[in-house]
Amino acid sequence: MKNIVKSNYSQLFGNISLLLEEARRKTVRQINTVMVETYYRRDSSLCSE
Repeated sequence: MKNIVKSNYSQLFGNISLLLEEARRKTVRQINTVMVETYYRRDSSLCSE
């Protein structure tokens, strides 16, 4: 019985870790996108002045 609980706990912990890692990657990707868009908008507005 303890092995089943330990196995389930390990699987749960692994799933949570994967979920957090995926969320981190998506967050970083979105932040990078916003930063690049902001940079180019700022740059293009400076060039048009």
